[in-house]
Amino acid sequence: MEQNVRWMGRISWYNKHVGFKSLMWITLPIAIALLVLTFLGIDIREPVYFTSFIAIWTWLVVNALLLFLNACLMERYFTKLLAEKRRKGLPIDAMIGITTLKELINADKSYAAWLSIMALVSLLMFIVGVAIMVIIAHIAIVGLYVIFGLTTMGKRDMLYSPDDVISSYKPEASPTVLEAPIYDFLETVLDPINRLKIDEYKAFLAERIKPGLSVGDVMGKVFFLLYQRAQGVVGRGVIRSELSEVLASPEHVREIEESPVFSLDYLEGLVERGRKTVPIFFKLLDRLHITIYDNLPELKAKDAYVDAEVIGSLKTGEECHIMVFIFNNSPEPREVEISFKAPGFSPDGGEVIVELPGRDFKLPEEEKLPLHDPEAPDTGDVVGLMSRVLDNLRVVWFSTTARTAGTGSISIHVREVRGRTLFGVSRRVSVGYRLGDMFRKLMGAGGTVGGIVASLMRVFLW
Repeated sequence: MEQNVRWMGRISWYNKHVGFKSLMWITLPIAIALLVLTFLGIDIREPVYFTSFIAIWTWLVVNALLLFLNACLMERYFTKLLAEKRRKGLPIDAMIGITTLKELINADKSYAAWLSIMALVSLLMFIVGVAIMVIIAHIAIVGLYVIFGLTTMGKRDMLYSPDDVISSYKPEASPTVLEAPIYDFLETVLDPINRLKIDEYKAFLAERIKPGLSVGDVMGKVFFLLYQRAQGVVGRGVIRSELSEVLASPEHVREIEESPVFSLDYLEGLVERGRKTVPIFFKLLDRLHITIYDNLPELKAKDAYVDAEVIGSLKTGEECHIMVFIFNNSPEPREVEISFKAPGFSPDGGEVIVELPGRDFKLPEEEKLPLHDPEAPDTGDVVGLMSRVLDNLRVVWFSTTARTAGTGSISIHVREVRGRTLFGVSRRVSVGYRLGDMFRKLMGAGGTVGGIVASLMRVFLW
């Protein structure tokens, strides 16, 4: 397996920096050059032309075959990895998300195979066309290579290595209620192979935090700080300073930063992946940040903080995420009912009852807090208060699928069980057609029109 990884690393480096780029940018110039020479009447059988074309074309074919080889090696790597884990008593091939990883690898392998076939066929057509000098063969080559080049340039990024496959993973399932928001969110966004490590990381943190603090509080602080760093708000120095406030020993800061389980660099990449796959979670996080930073008196005056967000634009057949943040600002626990209605979606509604814990910390007396203050107490700056709120927060996450195109609305309500309404909002959602659906509808319309015309012809002509 190690030898397989070494070969895959070398091939993937070449494919990423040379192979795929050559297929992307050289194919169209070759096609255009061949077209120009053909219609100018220049005999491309001359050694200078023929040798140049054959050399470049052969190189492109080799590059395409290396892409296919890389995809095969990657498929073999994951197959052996899953088998090895099962032999060690960890049948992770049964975990949610493994199917998605396999689909990513198979799709990449199929695409690489298609590129290889196109390259080989076009080379053979070129050789045949030169041998018999049939201009139709040249035109066919040009057309084939134009399609090949355009398809390559319009294609998503290739998956060159297992890390690329992992980073392309999107959640296959989402929990309805996140009782530990940051922990549960990371567990959802994580790929199934690394998801096994999150409990180990949780234990790793628990051994190093100060007494009286929860792991959720520390994870919330780390997550929020890394999110701020991704936006350029804070630097690594601020992160170290904030971590020193919640860790039992200064030596633990570097241990957390360079953790063999999840280093801060890895977690930062995970935050970036989460921003792409579930952006509404971070929109709600931003709005909570604004409330704490700019409207703290308003937050303190409320007995509950509730906010909701949906995906505002999508295509038919795509999944729409509906997410609600709920923070109980009372020391007493309470039960709330969260429901949504979504006409034109499937399911078109849903509801869940959530038990909210009582607030287990004191709100600061100040009306305005700095973003970061190393001298401030636990909740004396925005970072500290944000982490405590996130630890007490509950997140409700519904998913529904768009059935019909057009502009619709999704209504969300939060009520106390057998009590008053705490929150209600209706969000507009724009649902467009997928290209395949549009073609099917046009073909269906064409069939209908054709049927009507045929019937009229029978009436008037026969």
